[in-house]
Amino acid sequence: NVKFSSPLMSLSEIQKCLANERLKLLERVDVQDVYDLSDFQRLDLEKNRVTLFGHVNWASSVSVSPDGKKVVAASWDTVLIWDVNTGELLHTLLGGGDLVSSASFSHDGKRLIASSWDNNARIWNVDTGDLLLTLVGHNDRVESASFSLDRKKVATSSDDHTVRIWDGETGFLIHTFEHFDRANSASFSPDGSRIVTTSNDTMTVRLWNGNTGELVSTLSKSANYASFSPNGKNILTTSPNNFAEIWDGNTGALVHTLSLYTLAASAAFSPDGTKVITASAIYEASQIWNVETGEPIRGLSGYSGLASSAFFSSDGKKVITLTHDCIARVWDVETGALIHALSDSNHGIASVSFSPDSSKVITTLFGESTPQIWNLKGVFRKYEAKKNLKESTKMSRLRSRIYSLFLDFQGLVKLSNSFFHASSEE
Repeated sequence: NVKFSSPLMSLSEIQKCLANERLKLLERVDVQDVYDLSDFQRLDLEKNRVTLFGHVNWASSVSVSPDGKKVVAASWDTVLIWDVNTGELLHTLLGGGDLVSSASFSHDGKRLIASSWDNNARIWNVDTGDLLLTLVGHNDRVESASFSLDRKKVATSSDDHTVRIWDGETGFLIHTFEHFDRANSASFSPDGSRIVTTSNDTMTVRLWNGNTGELVSTLSKSANYASFSPNGKNILTTSPNNFAEIWDGNTGALVHTLSLYTLAASAAFSPDGTKVITASAIYEASQIWNVETGEPIRGLSGYSGLASSAFFSSDGKKVITLTHDCIARVWDVETGALIHALSDSNHGIASVSFSPDSSKVITTLFGESTPQIWNLKGVFRKYEAKKNLKESTKMSRLRSRIYSLFLDFQGLVKLSNSFFHASSEE
């Protein structure tokens, strides 16, 4: 055995080696590959993927505009907006000097809202990047923020045990909903007349009147997620007690209990509200259910990782699952057949979302500052990063490559996990 405890190569030498060995590296390691498992055809991701540069820290959340033309990602203290087709950075929005916990577009795509751990939420003009409102009033971290469908109201959820409803145009505080522990999320019904909230206080889900602020019903005392169906008829909740539940969206009455093999990691309605997809955090399968009957339609199985999330594409024809093996899989809803498997050999996929036209998948990677856009149909125009990118961003990308790739250099050098340390074992 030969072990090196001193620097084997300088940074400049590593950079030269990366440049000289790039093509050989891509041939040897599946960094730039995606596999279409329907026919096991190998697709070149240099043509089918765009990488979004600009963040220095880990991109923690990602969202696509309703028209599919822009994508937003939140990082430590910034929010970045890119062009989906080119990957060009359009706006850099400052998030208050603390972690930006969420960022999403309004339903008309004209506004962007972000929540922050500096106890505030902010609203920007998407076209100009101008800051329009700062929602001040919470006494602790704001974990999530979202618009109502008509953009007239905003809901923010905070560690100060409250959900607050604001006027989306003036920033005036309308209602404050009290919980007994951290408020995790709030979701508007399509017409804005009802709001469902979740909290850590024994995982309660509460249904509120969006106009008067009065409590309508406490749906569950063992749920960690809640959302309205697209038609507002039902509410879906997930529970750590091995089931998901469907409730009446007006009265809060229980309609169906969807029994799972183990705790539900996530659940989501189909765009037409007739189906639900559930992902089990331990049992290796996801399930599609009939909302009307509460009966299972089919399972999506055949993967080894434990599912952490699952949801439908906007056209309702596909489902995407993210499993603990950090692979995103796209499935056909009608047949249950696996269509695509998306993976990155450098870093595991941390989050996924569909574009509105269902032709693209946007992912974030664990520990990486660069979200990825995967084209499931056509070919992207390759976008070259501008030369004036900050040096720190370039170095972050270089460090990420070196961290997890093994460079062969004809069997003489093996680099892993560090700039300056390597080991070679017989």
